[in-house]
Amino acid sequence: MDTRPLFPNPISLPFALSVAGCFIFWLAAYWLIIRRSFKDQTFGMPIAALCGNVTWEILFSHVYKPDYRLVQYGNTAWVVLDLLILYATWKFARDDFKNPVARRWVRPMILVGILLTVMVEVPFVNSFKDTQGYFLGWADAFMMSMLFIALLLRRDNVQGQSIWIAISMFLGNVSAYFWVEYYPKVVLEHSVNLTCLLGTGFFNVAYVWLLWEKCKAQGINPWTRA
Repeated sequence: MDTRPLFPNPISLPFALSVAGCFIFWLAAYWLIIRRSFKDQTFGMPIAALCGNVTWEILFSHVYKPDYRLVQYGNTAWVVLDLLILYATWKFARDDFKNPVARRWVRPMILVGILLTVMVEVPFVNSFKDTQGYFLGWADAFMMSMLFIALLLRRDNVQGQSIWIAISMFLGNVSAYFWVEYYPKVVLEHSVNLTCLLGTGFFNVAYVWLLWEKCKAQGINPWTRA
């Protein structure tokens, strides 16, 4: 029988709002990535970011279970959408590369990437006691914030991407910052949490701006492209 509480009791309003915001904005980002992937017939999340993301969400929903069952339910919802993103990536990844070696090996490398991520994250958790995954979550978000920019620059178009995805990711990370700040116990020092937000947020905002500029260059209205 699972004896963990559903949520903190008492639960503060700022914590409740930040948790809700983090889940809502990231679920929106994932759903928009899935939608854009199938509309554009390409993958919308950088492959390395996907490997980190799907691994983190499986580990911290079913291996290292959160303190509160409500958080586990939210993490599991992320897993479901991440698996759909993984499916879209598997389906369209080969067509995104012209190099025959890349086309041949991209699918096996997705599996290798997930395996290697597990081999990094599990020892990290065990060594640094990050059993709630908050530091690793920030590391993943920071990596993603740079890789989305790299994907945009490599393709030199907005295929698989939209400004709404970028904004949702940014708001999800802002919510994550307040989630950690108002968590009932200290899981990250304030200075570490703030540094993670500022670093990730910088690249999130840069990504929004670059998408805006690229949409204008392609004659696309960024606000109607979802």
